[in-house]
Amino acid sequence: MGKSELEHAASMLVRACQLRGDTWAPVAIEEMRAALTQDVEAKRNPFCRLLKNTFFVPDFPALIGKGFARWSDGDNRGAIELTDKGIEALRWWVQKGQCARCHGIRHEDKTPVTWKCQQCGSFVCRVCTLTIPGRVPREYFEKTLCSQACWEAAGSPKE
Repeated sequence: MGKSELEHAASMLVRACQLRGDTWAPVAIEEMRAALTQDVEAKRNPFCRLLKNTFFVPDFPALIGKGFARWSDGDNRGAIELTDKGIEALRWWVQKGQCARCHGIRHEDKTPVTWKCQQCGSFVCRVCTLTIPGRVPREYFEKTLCSQACWEAAGSPKE
């Protein structure tokens, strides 16, 4: 993203989304503030440590100005959401071969995570890959998909 102020703002958006169940959706400033407060009170890093850092200055207007985020309602208030450009810029921070959902770097059998979601391109392990509901033993869709959103974007395949 080019500047720490932009990356700090994006990290606050990501943390709020993480606390609500890893769902990409618009985040209100109050929700980000609550997430930050919760982490500080629990002495959970990185935000607990960052608040003591004089260089921690999230810049949401610049994040929006550079096209990494936008106001969800379009009128410069309310909730902020990451754009596709913003999400793509965040991929740099994801360890190659790290599951985008559980953050593991190995499958259950200790082999490296190499599967990629065929919709968004994120790495995904066997446990987190979507499976056909109700099938025992586990049966995978024809496509490797990492989330409900990717399943819907792929046209909601039945098999």
